Amino acid sequence: MQMPAPECRKQDGLPFRSPSLIPHTGRQLGKPEMIHALLAILLLGDPIPHSPDCGAELHIAEIARTQLSVKKAVPVETLSGEFPTKHGTYECVRVSFLLTPWGSMYYLRFHESTGNFVFEMAARRAIEKYEFKGSVLGVFDTKTLILKGIYNKRSPDWDVYCATHHCIDGPENRRPP
Repeated sequence: MQMPAPECRKQDGLPFRSPSLIPHTGRQLGKPEMIHALLAILLLGDPIPHSPDCGAELHIAEIARTQLSVKKAVPVETLSGEFPTKHGTYECVRVSFLLTPWGSMYYLRFHESTGNFVFEMAARRAIEKYEFKGSVLGVFDTKTLILKGIYNKRSPDWDVYCATHHCIDGPENRRPP
């Protein structure tokens, strides 16, 4: 079905096109509706959907098959932000990829994440250091792994550091229980 062309008319001596029609309704999409639609997409849209375990329960068989082809695993680098906490936060990323017959990874995709961009980049650096067994028969099989870690956890020597560097959460600023 071909949509009718928007009418062209002159407004203040310049060519003017009417706003676009919404397909299947015949209604015109004005500025307020367009702004509301864009805001809804920005506020409600999440680029990588996430669950607390990053889909580990749903993809347990794929992950087990992938673990068989791992020759060398590299842990995700422990990262601390500007305000580390005592226990940190649990983070995970579910990645999938394909392997060449020689064990090189390609077509890496991030499917699920807890949403921490810094941890996702650290996971990417870690997965690129992994080594895999190659297989001619499994060249078209999608491999899946979940990389886990703790983000923003204080280092063990935090109290020692804060004793000499006036930290906001240092031992001298804590209230007694």
